[in-house]
This record gives sequence, structure tokens and C-alpha cells, in this order.
Amino acid sequence: WFAPSGLEDVLSLLEKYKDTGVQLVAGDTGKGVFKFEPPVPVYVSLKNVEVLSAVSVDSNSNGKYLNVGAAVTLTNLIDVLMQNAEPNGKFEKLANHLLEIANYPVRNVGTWAGNVMLSHTHEDFPSDVLTIMQAAGAALNIADATGIKQYSIPQFLATDMTSKVILCLCIPFENVGEMFESYKIMPRHQNAHAYVNAGFLVKMTESGSTTIPSAVRIVYGGVGPHTYQAMSTEMYLVGKDWRQVDTLKGALACLASEIQPNSPPAAASAAYRKSLALSLFYKFYLSALGPVVSSRVQSAAGSIERPVSAGIEDYDSNPARYPLTKPMPKITATLQASGEAQYLNDITPHPNELHAAFVLSTQANSTLESIDTSAAMTMPGVHAVVLASDIPSTGSNNWRPNDVNVPAKPEPLFVDVGSTVEYSGQALGVVVADTQAEADAAALAVKGAYKSLGPPVLTLKDSIKAGMLFSTLTPIVSGDGDPVDAFKASKHQISGEISCGHQYHFYMETQRALVVPVEDGYDVVSSTQYIDHCQRAIAQVLGITESSVNVSVKRIGGAYGGKINYAQQVACGAAIAALHVGKPVRLLMDIDSNMRMFGGRPPYSTEYQ
Repeated sequence: WFAPSGLEDVLSLLEKYKDTGVQLVAGDTGKGVFKFEPPVPVYVSLKNVEVLSAVSVDSNSNGKYLNVGAAVTLTNLIDVLMQNAEPNGKFEKLANHLLEIANYPVRNVGTWAGNVMLSHTHEDFPSDVLTIMQAAGAALNIADATGIKQYSIPQFLATDMTSKVILCLCIPFENVGEMFESYKIMPRHQNAHAYVNAGFLVKMTESGSTTIPSAVRIVYGGVGPHTYQAMSTEMYLVGKDWRQVDTLKGALACLASEIQPNSPPAAASAAYRKSLALSLFYKFYLSALGPVVSSRVQSAAGSIERPVSAGIEDYDSNPARYPLTKPMPKITATLQASGEAQYLNDITPHPNELHAAFVLSTQANSTLESIDTSAAMTMPGVHAVVLASDIPSTGSNNWRPNDVNVPAKPEPLFVDVGSTVEYSGQALGVVVADTQAEADAAALAVKGAYKSLGPPVLTLKDSIKAGMLFSTLTPIVSGDGDPVDAFKASKHQISGEISCGHQYHFYMETQRALVVPVEDGYDVVSSTQYIDHCQRAIAQVLGITESSVNVSVKRIGGAYGGKINYAQQVACGAAIAALHVGKPVRLLMDIDSNMRMFGGRPPYSTEYQ
């Protein structure tokens, strides 16, 4: 870890460690987006490099520019733009768009240069900064050992940044006749990547009795790798009378043929994103024309301003029956709102307490041939890797006890070597370490070797085709008469299909358990909705009596049904770890492991007639 104070030192470190790997760090908020980036050997902090935090206004033969250093946070960039903005001008609109990036805490520490470097490294990251700044005509000054060179944003995206560092962003001030707009369509107002973002700039010049565009810039994000500039449409629009409907029709046709969105796995459909791109252009087109357009379509040019939400609760109650029906706050509401309510992880650590994390499979529908724990065992703080072979012979590798209320087939606590891995994310074991962070890191270092049994079955329709059906379900028959005859006699028939995908139980408190060995067994604190089932599951896995397992639950931080059964596997994992090391073990799942390991509400599909 280096913290240089000068640009020369930064460049020297980049050159020195270019072959081993080096990462520049300012806010380091990119970890929230790309959580699985491997660590690099060398980190260089830019916080003390004054030139990278500088802001200045310069002029040259091409105009006036606002220069913003690479280590300037998004919040400070917004402030600088507003300080130099004309009312409803380009800088104000840039600032308003930047307010839609991430959230206040992230913008307070994250830098604009970090945002653009995420897009440089990950082509599917729809950087709002790059999109709107490219549309605004901004450029980047980039330094290396040979000096400082200015790059356009497309040039920057095509440049190998090894041994280079972004120095500043050069944003041109608004020129006479220019109009700028930017848009972002996203699932939420904050903490959301854009489905499509866009920036548009047009420069109008007088031509007789009308104004004609002499320059047009159309830039999109979210329709392909990095940013996309619609150059053919730009060329088509220059010099044409925008008041003519044929100009709009021709531009939309040109844009429709020019934009061909890609289809990355997590993106909205290509057809939807193309529709958004065309709609945003139409919105900008109307904005550029202003009051010239008819009143019927003028409203499409503006943005919808959502006021602050408000709500009123009305209670229907019968005063004659008070206090039975009297509305009152939830008894624990003040404790929860103030943070005084104690959840599992608020419990004070026990002496010699250790932490655990599940080792998860990375392949589905395969045979587990071997597990390599050697790398994990050499990592700092690691005490043990507990596998199926460590379960006592008197116990059972099955965390689902046979229960009258919740009948279920046996399910292994850990997949044993030689057994079938049914899904990616299935537990192979647990790592026990001094801290949760050490346990989480070591769990990723445990590697399984797999032999594929064929492609995984991922959808209901694939499951039906493969004959993977429940054999114990009893048909439900109701009504009188023969439905076949009824259909034959019916004048009209309606048929179709209703389907719904998976639903994840998005509880705020992830699955977790704390198991403490005591003189007569184990004291267990579990975030479970089914406390007696948890007791039976632990006793079954460890091969001990149920009376030796004392389970307590103070409260759980959300569940929605997701902690009725799955919480038992977590408690069993912590219990087998506590048995193995002979010490208290706390197992807290991070949100990623939680989502990988556990399902949710299953999908369904119904054909009806």
C-alpha cells in the first residue's frame, strides 16, 4: 500500500509494478459493483496527490474549459458544475444527471475518474459520467512517463491504461446556440444502473428565417459495449430543418437501423433498450424545437418531477371496545427504530469465539470428484475446513429431519466426494477462522473438482421435458360432470398459460447462527422461524439427543418464509464446526452466498382451458 504525494511518484509506482499488478485507489466504491474482483499485490492511494484534486478554468483557441482533477469526488464535481452553471444550461443539466448516480454516501467518496475506469475495465458497465461527458464534448488529460496527452472519450476507451493515470476531465463551457439534454432510465431513483442513458447536444445557427443545426452529438450508454455515438444519425440531422416532420421520420429510421443493442446476461431485452433509445431521442428532438411543436406533444419534451411522497393512515376502530381495538404502535417499534433491539449478531462475542463460512459448489448437475483445501488452510486465521467426512458416524449428513408438518426428502448438509452436486451454490463444507472476513476469503479458496453429468436443468419447461416431476402429488378434482363433454358442448373456449419466475426472500438479516458448546450439549441462537425443527436438525446431524440442544430466538430481521427450513442448514453448519473445533462458532452469511446457496419461492406455470 502506497500513499504518494506527487504525480511523479504515482507514475513511478505504476511503471515499477506494471507486471505484478497495481490498482489506483481513491474512494474504492467500485467494490460495491464488482464484488468478486481478485485482490492485486499493490495499491496506490491518490488522496494526497494535490494535482489530482485541483479544479481550474482555462481558455484556449477552442473555447473555455472547466478542468476537474481525477480525484475529485462526484459530489464535489456536482458542486463545481453548479458554481459555474448558467440557469438551465449544460453544466446544470450535467450536475442534475450526476445526482442520479449511486447515492449520497457513494458520491461523497467515489470519484468521477473511478466511475469511468470501471467502464474502461468492464465494457458492460453503463457509466453515466462517460455517456453525458462524451455528449457534452469533454476530453480526458492522461499522464504517463512520456508526458501528458489529451484523449477524446472514445480514444480513452480504446487505450491501454497500463502505467497511465487520468489527470483531469476537461469540460467545455456552453457555446452560443448550443442545447444539451441528458436522460437516464433506471429501475430505481438511486442505487441503480441505467437500462439506457443518453446525452444529446445540438448547436443551432441562423439560416435565413430559421435555425439549422450545424453540429449534433448523440451518445448512448446501455445499448452496447461502453458508450455508443450514433454518428450516421448525427450526419443526417446536420443542415436539415428540424421543423419538418420528414426530418424526424428520417432521423428515427436512421437511428433504428444504426442502434443494434447487445444482449449481456443481466440486461433488459435488446428490443426494450432499443425502444428506449428511440424514445429518448424523440424527447430530445421535441425539447430542441421548444414552443414550435404542437401543444399536443409538448408535454413529452419535459421531465416528470416527482414530489416528496406523503401518506396518511386511517384506522377503522370501535371506541366502545377500547382498549381491545384501539390503534397503537408496535410494542418493539421504538427499540427497532432506535437500534436498541438486539439481533443475533449484536450478541457480545464469547471468549475464543470463531467464525465460519460455507464453501459453495460452482457447478451444477455433476459429480464431486475431490475437494482441495490446501490453499485455504494456509490463509491467515484459518483453523479448519469441515467437510462431510467430519460428520460423526453416529450423526447424519442430512439437515432435514423427518417431520410430519414439513415432509421432505433427505438433503445433505455437505455434498460428499463421489456424490452428486445438484445445483451451483450447494454447500460442500464450512471454513472456520478467527474473523468472518478471513472465513469468507478462505471459503472462496477451497476448490472442488467436478465431472459433469450433462447440462443443468434451469427452467420449468426443461424440467417437464426431462420428466423431472413430483410423483407424490395428488390431483385435485372438484365440480360435477365430465369436463371433456363440457368443453365439447361449450360455444366459446379460452385457453392460455400463466407463469411466474423465482422470488427471492429478500430479508435484511441474512441467514446466521451462533453455536456455543456447553457442559450438557450446545446452546444455539438461530435466525429461524421454526425453532423446534432447528433443534431436531442439529441433534440429527451431530448424533445427540434433542435435549442436548438448547435453541433460542430473540427476534429475526425479516424472513418472509425464507427461514422456516433453510435456517436449519445454517445452524447445523455452525454446530458441526463448533463440534470440530470445540469452541463457539458464529456463522454469518453474506448476501451473495445467501442468494447462491438458498432458493426462494419456486417458479410456477399453469396451463388453463
